[in-house]
Amino acid sequence: MNKNRLQHSKIICEVEKFLNGFLVNEKKTSPYCSQMAKYQLNSGGKRIRALIPSLIINNSNKTAIALGASVEMIHNATLVHDDLQDGDLKRRGKLTVWKKYGEAQAINCGDAMFYYAIKMINGLQLKSQIKESICELALNSTLQVIEGQAQEFLMKDEKNPKISRYLGVIRGKTSGLFSLPVLIAMQALEYSKNDMLIAKNAAEGLGLLFQIQDDLLDIYGDKKRDRKATDIAEGKTSLLVAHVNENASTKDKKKLQLILKKSRFDTNQNDVTQALDVFEKYNAIGASVTHINKIKNDLCFSKKLRKIPEIRKIILDLCELSLEPIKGLI
Repeated sequence: MNKNRLQHSKIICEVEKFLNGFLVNEKKTSPYCSQMAKYQLNSGGKRIRALIPSLIINNSNKTAIALGASVEMIHNATLVHDDLQDGDLKRRGKLTVWKKYGEAQAINCGDAMFYYAIKMINGLQLKSQIKESICELALNSTLQVIEGQAQEFLMKDEKNPKISRYLGVIRGKTSGLFSLPVLIAMQALEYSKNDMLIAKNAAEGLGLLFQIQDDLLDIYGDKKRDRKATDIAEGKTSLLVAHVNENASTKDKKKLQLILKKSRFDTNQNDVTQALDVFEKYNAIGASVTHINKIKNDLCFSKKLRKIPEIRKIILDLCELSLEPIKGLI
């Protein structure tokens, strides 16, 4: 594990160096947007997605670093817009972009970051056909994530959405940016379409696992946002909420929904406590952990995934890395 941590730290250092260099060059054409993008990227993050291309291709490969940087740029673009839409004041202990620069400029920043990512891919020293394929994968995954975000807002207005609905939404919103770095790295190495499809499904499973742990972390951990349990204040359907919707009494479901329907700033600590009591009553944590373990087992024992052992090892290692923030719960 220590060896892996050292390897990951080196990759992340190279990715961040690439991102900084790219934004320095962008000062000539987009000085203000590049400034805002740098502020967002400097807020930190685990950079899990940015690791993946280098783990698949080669630790010191320039193409892998650039691919990782492009995925990190897209991921942070979605966070800039996500923070604005959700009204989050802080991310990782720092003011969010919209809070620091204003709502309109946050939209401009996120938009610019999407295009920065495509510009990075266009600068790769690869055969034009492969580069075009990577661009298409990046565009499709970005649209998948945006659609997932749109579906999440629709789900907020639905009555008692179930687990299947929740999983469908996060398969778009979260899984798209876990499958993307896997697919673009494999495309660069010219893997077969069949292997890429197997890897895509596995990486989407990793994305589901990551989102469920993030649901738990929001309530029971510390994400360094302006308050704990922001998902409750924002009225989001997490796996815990979906579990309650499927298993609770009509009275308890209504109680939870009334809390979730409140505006973010009208939700107080007593509301959060009541929601947590409902989660505890129906063992929503246990159900979430059960889902996590099922995803891990499905990936571990997948016969198809065993056909590409190098990808399988990376996916399984990233499952463990993703779960570290909530290891006390599982």
